[in-house]
Amino acid sequence: RVFSMLSPVNELYDVLKILKTLGEAAQA
Repeated sequence: RVFSMLSPVNELYDVLKILKTLGEAAQA
């Protein structure tokens, strides 16, 4: 059940990682 609770957190982390990558690409 803990994994079920952390799953949305992992998905949010992936989204933030993508946004960070896009942000760095935009600045380059």
